[in-house]
Amino acid sequence: MLTYDMLAVIFLINIVNADIYTVENATRLFNFFKTKYNKMYKNKLEEKNSLRNFIDNLNKVAALNEKVKGNDTLYVINRYADMDPEDFDQHYAISLKTYENEGKVDLTNIGGQDILRNTMEKIRNKVEKDEDYSESIELYDLGNANNLYKQYMEKFGKKNATKKYDRTVHFYRFVKTLVDINRNHFKGNYTIALDDNADIVKEPYEYFY
Repeated sequence: MLTYDMLAVIFLINIVNADIYTVENATRLFNFFKTKYNKMYKNKLEEKNSLRNFIDNLNKVAALNEKVKGNDTLYVINRYADMDPEDFDQHYAISLKTYENEGKVDLTNIGGQDILRNTMEKIRNKVEKDEDYSESIELYDLGNANNLYKQYMEKFGKKNATKKYDRTVHFYRFVKTLVDINRNHFKGNYTIALDDNADIVKEPYEYFY
């Protein structure tokens, strides 16, 4: 069984060499990724899609590292590497970054033990720090906004406005509230919750986001 350090070495060398990732050569890294970040998927289809996203993001990072080759700069994937940023933005209105710039790293002698040890330590520290971040973030899917609004109206005993324009404004303000909650929850701020003011427009055009 491969240890963390051995996998980290393989991971680092593969990224630096800018290989083209496929299911065949990325599955082991994906399994390592799932273990380190405690990733759980609802079903086989979701896991398959997550693997596809993971491979896409690995190749993006490899292409970035190829562009900065010779500048001693290293890009690495992060805990969101199994996600599609565009799809995530559409569902939750959150800009997601699936990789990070680790800054200046001396890659002139990739076989050197000190270089590998220092780089692995940076990756390990980031992983251990990220493990404190809850995977069960409560986010509202904007694709389900109509049903969420209906549930909200029923929960707080609200009645729809008589004019179509007013109904639309209240709905869009509700959606903006969902966006605000999502963005705060994603940052770890749970002080904002869905209350009976979620559809109330306090300022002109406050329903835009």
